[in-house]
Amino acid sequence: MKPLADVVIVGGGILGVAVAWALAERRFKVVLLEEKSLSAGATGCTFGWLNATSKTTDWTYHRLNARGMEIYIELEARWGCEALGMGGGGYLAWVNGDDSNAVDSLYDQIRRLQQWDYPAELLELDTLRLLEPQVRFPSAALGLFAPADRWVEAPVLAGFFAGRVRSLGGEIRERCPAVAFRFEDAGHLAAVVTPQGEIATAIAVLTGGIHLPALVRMAARDPIDGERFAVRRVPGLLVQTPPGSAIGLIERLVEPLDGSGLHLRPTLAGGVMLGADGIDERLGDLPPGEEPQAQAAELLHSAARHLKALDDPGLTARSKIGVGVRPVPADGFPIVGPLASAPGVYGVVTHSGITLAPLLGRLLAEEIATGRCPDLLKPYRPDRFVGAAVH
Repeated sequence: MKPLADVVIVGGGILGVAVAWALAERRFKVVLLEEKSLSAGATGCTFGWLNATSKTTDWTYHRLNARGMEIYIELEARWGCEALGMGGGGYLAWVNGDDSNAVDSLYDQIRRLQQWDYPAELLELDTLRLLEPQVRFPSAALGLFAPADRWVEAPVLAGFFAGRVRSLGGEIRERCPAVAFRFEDAGHLAAVVTPQGEIATAIAVLTGGIHLPALVRMAARDPIDGERFAVRRVPGLLVQTPPGSAIGLIERLVEPLDGSGLHLRPTLAGGVMLGADGIDERLGDLPPGEEPQAQAAELLHSAARHLKALDDPGLTARSKIGVGVRPVPADGFPIVGPLASAPGVYGVVTHSGITLAPLLGRLLAEEIATGRCPDLLKPYRPDRFVGAAVH
């Protein structure tokens, strides 16, 4: 007999394992397929900021992320930070108080977060120095502190979710891609085809990140479904200093709001992880196959302006350097829902995969179990792109 599954999940990143766990907890028999190994894609090279602080341009999207943060509070209470790979301490950002435009933007962000009942407060220099004594703050610094924010080592979290899937009887097949989808004569999904044979199922969930458009095209019977799941590939450079190299250097996520996009956090191994949006914007010019050593050195040099301990010429060579390619939906917001031309097949993709994965997993599992779209997902259906130009 062919293997049977209630649901086949395609993609072994944080979204895939979160969806698989949520379905397994509802007693669905799940099989997760991953072309390489778990966390081999963006999940394996991500900054891991859990937050709703940076989502202040759209109330609906902020609310979704705030609910995602509430799920993490539940997980932390149930399983503990160590099992999840989580760290706390909140998020601390600051501006130079002599820059009136930056100060106005900071006030606006704090005011909006407070209006939306998300914890945020304004801090002056003395308190900033008390929270992060190793950081070089401008003499006129003003800060934003968001105590609810967390960070997580995403591969640890994904491994935890995968362990829960297995403990509930789910199956995870690494190095086993989906190569085709077979449909019944009536048009509904009948099986997912792999190099190891077919898996009979009526439901498949595609969570392939940057590979989602290709998976959608493979499953869809109408090209317009590909437009509904349009994803941009956005590279991001991350540098991790060696284990034990920065114990106690910073206690939380920190970010100077100086236009560089620099952001830093501790690592579980006692180092620091760094990234910078300004450098990421130039990664597209990197020749194929070339290691971004110069960009990593630039990143560490930029960070050393705020943390003297990082001013070490040999630190780049001792650090772990990686470039993750992040999936960003066409309009920046999550896309979650069924393929119109492939009954039984769902697609899920979001730029905020770390913050939203457990929540989206639960919401999609609820939809599959009940046949009804949860209210929180309604703004993020793929059919919102029908008739719109997608680039």
